[in-house]
Amino acid sequence: MDVGADSVDSSLVLVKQGAEARVFESTFVGRRSIVKERFSKKYRHPTLDAKLTLRRLNAEARCMRKARRLGVHTLVLYTVDIVLHTLTFEYVEGPSVKDVFLEFGLGGGRVASEIVVIYDW
Repeated sequence: MDVGADSVDSSLVLVKQGAEARVFESTFVGRRSIVKERFSKKYRHPTLDAKLTLRRLNAEARCMRKARRLGVHTLVLYTVDIVLHTLTFEYVEGPSVKDVFLEFGLGGGRVASEIVVIYDW
């Protein structure tokens, strides 16, 4: 991913990669941040791929904004780049939600109470 110097600093460190996106640690306007890049799928027709990628990027941004408006503690979304297909979020110290689920399992309210403790909600 080639990142412009105007919004995100050029030093991106890959944190995780999944089937749909890569997650990088970076800085945004001098703040530590997370950049999520939705990459193209080579097996899809280019026109379809572009439409699906853009639609999913926008849907994720809308969901994050709506959840925050409804009082759900979410990461702050700094910016959406529809050209690079990236979302830039605030960086939050601590384990990922996936790591919490893997450590404590999915049973009961225990996971929810642990998340509340970790993030001091």
